[in-house]
Amino acid sequence: MTNKRSSPTISTVTLSQSSGGVTVVVTGFSSTDDMVSATFEFALSTGATINQNDITVGVSPMFQTWYANTSSYATGSEFTLTVPFTVIGNPADMTAVTVTLINAVAASNPVGSH
Repeated sequence: MTNKRSSPTISTVTLSQSSGGVTVVVTGFSSTDDMVSATFEFALSTGATINQNDITVGVSPMFQTWYANTSSYATGSEFTLTVPFTVIGNPADMTAVTVTLINAVAASNPVGSH
């Protein structure tokens, strides 16, 4: 039986604030064992401003390293992606994030942080 190659699936997205920035952690599954990019759309608290709230990051090298590592074999095609962002201003103003992942097949459904 052959598994059908499909768009990535995002299980969870978390956003945590720290001094000087925020960190987004995405867990999910990619049947293609690859990922091209990740788009992060940040929501802000009332009155906050940001230069850019829709940021796309090329993640292919990170996923190539993960799926080439023998440690990944135990998880199948599941992954955890951790992306830190530096914030000039108050990181607490970034209240939520919605993530979309794109692999070699298609884009995932967008999933927001909890």
